[in-house]
Amino acid sequence: MPIFDLEQLDTQSIELIRAALPLSLSPVIAAIGLTYTLALVNAFGGTLFVPPRSRDKGGEETFSAIESVIGFDAAIELGRLFKSEEFSVPKCQKAQKVMRDIELVRDFDLLTKHTSARKTVNLLAEKYGLSWRQVEIIVQRQTMKEANPQAIPAVQHADTVSARNAHDALTQLAGAGMCR
Repeated sequence: MPIFDLEQLDTQSIELIRAALPLSLSPVIAAIGLTYTLALVNAFGGTLFVPPRSRDKGGEETFSAIESVIGFDAAIELGRLFKSEEFSVPKCQKAQKVMRDIELVRDFDLLTKHTSARKTVNLLAEKYGLSWRQVEIIVQRQTMKEANPQAIPAVQHADTVSARNAHDALTQLAGAGMCR
C-alpha cells in the first residue's frame, strides 16, 4: 500500500480511503491518526500481535518494530489503546486498491502532460501490473467521480451497511410491495 502525504490529497480522496478501511480500525485512527494507521497496515497487515505499552516487559522487539514504522509516541498510544490485548492488523485490500487507483490517476495526469494518453496507459499498465484496459477503466471511473462527486457517498457507504440494516431495508421494501 503506498504511503501518501495525506496533505497532498484532496478531501474527496481522503474520504475514499477512509471509507475503504474496515470499521475495526476506527479506534486506531482516532488514537494515532490516519497516516500512521496506513503505515501500520502497510507494514503489518495480516498479522496478529500484542502492542506493548513500552520497550520493557518482554515486548522490546515488537515495540521497536512498531516504533520504526509509526514513531515512539504513536507506538505508545497503540499500546495504551490495546491494553495488552491482541491486535489483528487487517490487510485492507480494498483500501490498498483505492490508494493504488488514486496514485495511478495522479501518475496519469502527470504523464499525459508530456506523453500521449496511449503511451501513458501502457506505461502505467506495466508499472502497476495491470492490463491497459484496467488502467483505462480506473482513469475513466475517476473522471466520472470528478464529474459527479455527489454519487460517491452512496457508493462508499454501500459496503458498510450491516447485515441487519440490509435485512431491515429489504423488509421495508417487501412491506411496501417493492421487493418480492
